[in-house]
Parts: sequence; structure tokens; C-alpha cells
Amino acid sequence: MTGVERKGFVFSFDAYVAFTLALTLIITLYLFISLPHPYYYEYEQTYTLATDIARGMETAGPSGVDRTYSEILAGDIISYGSGTPVICGYLENIIPDQYAYKLSFDSGELCRRDSRYDPTLNCDTYRKVRVTVPILITDYGIPPDTGYNPFGYNTCEGDPDTTGEELSPCDITYSTYQPGNLTLTLVNLTLCI
Repeated sequence: MTGVERKGFVFSFDAYVAFTLALTLIITLYLFISLPHPYYYEYEQTYTLATDIARGMETAGPSGVDRTYSEILAGDIISYGSGTPVICGYLENIIPDQYAYKLSFDSGELCRRDSRYDPTLNCDTYRKVRVTVPILITDYGIPPDTGYNPFGYNTCEGDPDTTGEELSPCDITYSTYQPGNLTLTLVNLTLCI
């Protein structure tokens, strides 16, 4: 072999080794990412349970009560700090005993429970999985006032809200609608196992 042929062999062999190493690295990364992680199924189950509870709170309510869980939660947020929140008693019955949970919002924590199977397990010292699902609570701090419709009278007898002022068909009417004050609060439901 001449010197030029040896250089060609070394460069070809070097490219082959680099290609093999790169291919091995890509396959290893693909297998590492695509295989389920430890506790993958526990995570899926916990996430599904948390989202089911969160979505159920928006539409369902306890039997015998004419409010949904989210309306009860909104009342608990408004009266935060003045006693045990009502929603905590309902969550005790909804969330299975093996889960620890925490219900919190930006001003603090509403409820917390350790696992009933293992009292040392809580959402601060979880062992396997911790899932947090947001719940958007909308509530009127000041309810809207729809007012009245001055065009609802057959004859123009005047404005019932004011005395001494009469309306005729050509007078400019005004709206008594008040939009109220809508408050939005983001509440986080955290389940741990």
C-alpha cells in the first residue's frame, strides 16, 4: 500500500466508526425516551383521577345540595381563613384513601390530607407520583344587576325609578344595567401517591 491509500483507509475507517457511534447513540436515546419510566402507569392513573375530579367539580354537586362543587369552592375562597372550608368534607369522600391531596390557591392552602394507607406520605414527601391539575373558579363578587326595560310599558307613565320624571316616546332612555364584578381564581388540586 502506498501512503495515499493508507490515508484513504484511515479516513474511511474513521467515518465508519463515527457513523456507528452516532447511530448507537440515537437508538439508545430513542429507546430511553420511548420506554415507560418507572411509575408511568401510576402517573397516568393519578392524572386521570385528578382531571376527572377537577372536571366533575365544575359540573356536579353533592346530592341534596343545589350548588356545584365549584360554587361551594368559590364560597370557601371568599371566606378563606374564617373556619374549615366546606369543600374539604366533600373531597374526603371523593378522593380514594391511598392518595394524599392538597387543594391550594394563590392566597394559601384550603385542604390537605395525608394518605390513609401510609400516614407518612403527603404531597410534600411523596414517593412515586405527584400530579397538579388547575381548576378555574369564576364567581361574581358583586352580582350583575340587569336593571329594567323602560320600553316594556304600553303607555308612557314615567320612569318608575325616579319621581317627578316622566318619559315620553321621544325621550332618551338610559340603562340601569350594572355588570357586576367577576372574580377569577386558579385553584390547584394536587394528588400524590
